[in-house]
Amino acid sequence: MKIGLFSSSSALTEMLLIELMYFGVTVKQLSDMEQVFEMPEDKFFDALFIDADDKSINWVSYIHRLKENPKTSTLPIIVFCASKDKQYVNNLIAEGVNGFFDKSVSFQAYLPKLKGMLETLEKESANKRKYVRVKPAENENIVVSIDIGAFQKTVRGKLTDLSVIAAAFCLEENVPLIQLNDKTKISNFQITLEKKVYFCEAQVLRRGKEVVVVLFLKYNEKFKKALVEFIYKKINLTESIHDNSSTERSEEMNNTDSIQEIPDSLIEKEEEQEEISI
Repeated sequence: MKIGLFSSSSALTEMLLIELMYFGVTVKQLSDMEQVFEMPEDKFFDALFIDADDKSINWVSYIHRLKENPKTSTLPIIVFCASKDKQYVNNLIAEGVNGFFDKSVSFQAYLPKLKGMLETLEKESANKRKYVRVKPAENENIVVSIDIGAFQKTVRGKLTDLSVIAAAFCLEENVPLIQLNDKTKISNFQITLEKKVYFCEAQVLRRGKEVVVVLFLKYNEKFKKALVEFIYKKINLTESIHDNSSTERSEEMNNTDSIQEIPDSLIEKEEEQEEISI
């Protein structure tokens, strides 16, 4: 699924990004709301998330336009708002928004409702969840390292693809297949992003001739946040609605064969362990 997000609140944006991207949603940041009306159908959103506390836009009027326009009339609209102006809130709801979240309540309090809404959106959408993948730029040399019990030293590699649940990398050293194969547990997977090192426990999904794909198992909030920020920047800096060339580059990155579809059983296992570790 692809969701358009307009929010001037950095705190709300950060929390939403983590939850949405770990659900398997591609998030596109919007600065010019007129972009929604100009988007080609094959790039269109499955839903629109709006921070209605930003008064730079007349949201009641804007949502009314969305509902009146044949192209956007069925677009699900989810509103986040902390305004105490009951008339303003009632006017927003009266325009037919599909979901309303009170920002004055803690984010964790309405998180279960948000996840339930995402599941409903997924059922109604032709675009199912997909963990978006990105590649480092040509001038980026992102190093990863792994520690496995059978090794007496740290093995290094170069990142080739990254999603919020898995990574693919080329090993710098020749590691015997018998020591690094499918389902091998990695006690310490490290990745360097923006000159900072983040680590987690992982498991080998596939070992090819040149590329190793690992699934992240146990990790902390810093690891989650770092991955989300890196991938989010890649998505929103390399793809522009009005720039066909950069759109093609983003699609090329997301369609890489290095990280294929993750088996449902492994995803479910990963989600269970995530709840334990956080």
